[in-house]
Amino acid sequence: MKQCFSTLGCVERPLADILLLAQAYRIPYLEFRGIGGVIDNREIADFAQNRLGATRTCLANAGLRVRVIGASASFHDPHDRAASLAEAHAAVMIASALGAPYIRVFGNNTGEDPAAAAQSVIAGLSLLAEDAAAHGVTALLETHGDFNCARTLTPILDALGDRAGFGLIWDVMHTYFATGRDFLPLYRLLRPCIRHVHFKDCLPDRTQVLPGKGDIPLCDIADRLRADGFDGCISLEWERKWHPELPPIEQALAAMAGILGKEQNP
Repeated sequence: MKQCFSTLGCVERPLADILLLAQAYRIPYLEFRGIGGVIDNREIADFAQNRLGATRTCLANAGLRVRVIGASASFHDPHDRAASLAEAHAAVMIASALGAPYIRVFGNNTGEDPAAAAQSVIAGLSLLAEDAAAHGVTALLETHGDFNCARTLTPILDALGDRAGFGLIWDVMHTYFATGRDFLPLYRLLRPCIRHVHFKDCLPDRTQVLPGKGDIPLCDIADRLRADGFDGCISLEWERKWHPELPPIEQALAAMAGILGKEQNP
């Protein structure tokens, strides 16, 4: 397994400071979810077409690699599909330019008609997977929102599980909201498609806390992934952008190191 962190926990910092942070904690992989206070990838200066070459050089000189480009695109509503595909395509092109294997998108809400929402997600992700695969990238659906349990994820996996350009990000907190501490049954369903894992921790009332201080069995999850030969990244997703009361990301990175040890090698 490899260590990674999402820039959501330090989104206000410029690229140079993010790279220094990764080097300081000896974490070789980055998941981009904003730079310099900007979340939309299409508006990030370092991702502008005329800057991507320089950004890739900066990453290489720092000895760092990009694992995921995170997009906000969500596919549960067919009326938003065109806009979501446009946003996701932009992420695909950035990922391709930076040598990143993955982008992240959402299913999100099932609303009053879960079957219709699932079909909308399948239709959108089918188009996105084809686009991503054509550029050497895989689109990862995050287990997030209502798409965090076997009931809502099974139709997606049945339709797309073998599709080139499709995979999953297992967000262990969002599935915890559905399963509690007994993660194994859902994990077994998801495992063939898991390409990337989000680690964060919370109390039973959903208050986010430092990794290892909450109710999510992060050590047990890491042990299971290790035993199953998972060779992707476990990424700290420290949601300080959405929860500014959380302490600085440095404290969360130190806590993650205590859980995962020295598994930080490329």
